[in-house]
Amino acid sequence: MIIPDAQIPAILASKGDLPPLPSEPSDSPPPYDGHDPAVEQEAEPDVMPTNNLVVQTRRTPISGVFRINPEDANSYVPGYLAKARKRCGRQREKLAPNALFYARHAPVTLDLGVVSTSPENRVSRVEVANRSGDITVKLSLQAPKHINLDVRSRKGNIVVFLPRTFVGQVKLRTKHGQLTFLPGLSRVMRIAKLRDRDALVFVGQADQIGMEQTQTDMCELSSRSGDVVLGLRGEDTYIREESNFWKKLGGFLRGDGTVDSA
Repeated sequence: MIIPDAQIPAILASKGDLPPLPSEPSDSPPPYDGHDPAVEQEAEPDVMPTNNLVVQTRRTPISGVFRINPEDANSYVPGYLAKARKRCGRQREKLAPNALFYARHAPVTLDLGVVSTSPENRVSRVEVANRSGDITVKLSLQAPKHINLDVRSRKGNIVVFLPRTFVGQVKLRTKHGQLTFLPGLSRVMRIAKLRDRDALVFVGQADQIGMEQTQTDMCELSSRSGDVVLGLRGEDTYIREESNFWKKLGGFLRGDGTVDSA
């Protein structure tokens, strides 16, 4: 589902959150001409960058601001995981992610960024996953760094906000949920494949997409029973609507109506 601007008030944040997107067409340059100067730049948080980071819990929510520096030689992997990686061989070590966030039965909420002062064009691999609980990721990328982001949940909803600096493809998949593209992201993406349960879209400057893997970004979002929502950081906001049943139940408890038993 692609949400047009006219439907923003019914879906996006309520009063007190970020202001809604304008309903009138803007005078900003075309989507692939670069960053919109009208969009206010976010201040970069004062967080020490890390690399080879693993955050893993069972029922404790994971939440916070994380910055990944792929050139950082220090390892933040727990000892038992580091030993397991060595037993898997050298090839396994090469494929190890720069950051892994896993909560078995808890939500994950991340302000995630890739930063570095090095001019080297390097791709950072980040995995975010859980079995149950919603996952929300706000991503930022410091040029010329790129990312391979993999977000998975069995029973939770996934909401990801990409930055304007993201250049590459996004694969979305859900088995029993719904795909939603928010208005800001919809204006800077091109659809390669769109079906009810899976989609492939390209985001960013058209002349840069389709180059070597090290030159572009990649994002894969997958949920078995939840919804998958994709938006643009700093321009889109999203609040999940209650299902019709819960709306009716709430109205019944307030004395506003009845709940159908069907």
